[in-house]
Amino acid sequence: MRRVLRHHDVRWLMLGQGLSWLGDGFVSVALAVAVLTHGGSAADLGLPIGATMAGRLIFSLVGGVWADRLPPTVIMVSSDLVRAALAAAVAWMFATGDWNLAILTVTFGLFGAVSAFFMPAMMSLKRDLVEPAERQKLNGLLSSLQTGAAIAGPVLAGGLVAIAGAPIGFAANAASFVISALCVLRVRARPERAEPARFLADLRGGFSAIVDRPWLSAQILMALVYHVGNGAALVLIQVIAVQSLGGARAVGLTEAAIGLGSLLGALLGTWVRPRRPLVCTVPFLVSTPLGMLPLVRPWPLPVVLVGLALGFAGLMVYGVVYETVVQQEVPGQLYARVASWDQLGSWAVIPLSSALGGVLAASYGAGRVLAVCVALMTLACLAPLFVRASWHVRYAGASAH
Repeated sequence: MRRVLRHHDVRWLMLGQGLSWLGDGFVSVALAVAVLTHGGSAADLGLPIGATMAGRLIFSLVGGVWADRLPPTVIMVSSDLVRAALAAAVAWMFATGDWNLAILTVTFGLFGAVSAFFMPAMMSLKRDLVEPAERQKLNGLLSSLQTGAAIAGPVLAGGLVAIAGAPIGFAANAASFVISALCVLRVRARPERAEPARFLADLRGGFSAIVDRPWLSAQILMALVYHVGNGAALVLIQVIAVQSLGGARAVGLTEAAIGLGSLLGALLGTWVRPRRPLVCTVPFLVSTPLGMLPLVRPWPLPVVLVGLALGFAGLMVYGVVYETVVQQEVPGQLYARVASWDQLGSWAVIPLSSALGGVLAASYGAGRVLAVCVALMTLACLAPLFVRASWHVRYAGASAH
């Protein structure tokens, strides 16, 4: 761990991203407070949130192509500065009281689109910041930092927004992007870029890299099916917590359990190095849907909290290991495009499955629908065991497990 932190570039990336992720927590709180206290409704609040996800989905593949063409630091700095300007514009909009739902929705759509360029560039950059043997440590550190920021950000934002108002929350987010851009400018690494071809040829190149690796295409299809259930399950956890486990307090505790488990799992993921990573991490991945089973009845709240914490810890272990495997097996010149296809496979169904989860729960009951989601997610998690190519992927220098 210390060897990773000795790298100049790693320290600057972690500082910038840590503050940026912390700033993201301010947006979720500030947006809800701003819209609902300025005459907006819950439906109005859903529009900018949905626009953000739509922007990411629509431009995710485009962002991956450009992240493999240009130096990742150029894309990251540009994206940070644009997002800082957008956050500052939203802060000004609510500070003056002259806000418009349509403009707000478009602004957040642009925010999501710009983020779609940033993410593959950042993933491509961090792949080359350290030696291959140190990548898993870095992946785990960044995942734990992101999870910790996701826990602390809304807490800090709640206090700041309550005292100073929602515009200050957006302003803090804008400042975090500026600081992130300044930190990225201090990063010295310059990963090699391939000579760009035509845009569609580059896009096909990323897709072909996935098809040529059956284990990777199987993982992406698995993630697609998994998130059909997971998108609905994340909504149903909150529904059951409100209806059967004690209301708002239970919702807060379940979110805390998920966050704490994810944080511990990310740290644990830095140490788990099985020889056959895609197969040996299946138990960690399966623990996520199994950890949701106590909610189906539901069982007492302490049992639910333990199940969620353990389940999401397992998910993060799998995530750290999986990312390291992709970094090992996919060449750097293709990595951003492959990562963008991978993310699209995970994100694409979440908005629809989240919406369907609430609708189906109203008709059939949240517990029954969650049971179906758990079954679907479990089957998806077991899929790598039945893909021969998954058994052939080995960790370089791993110990036998």
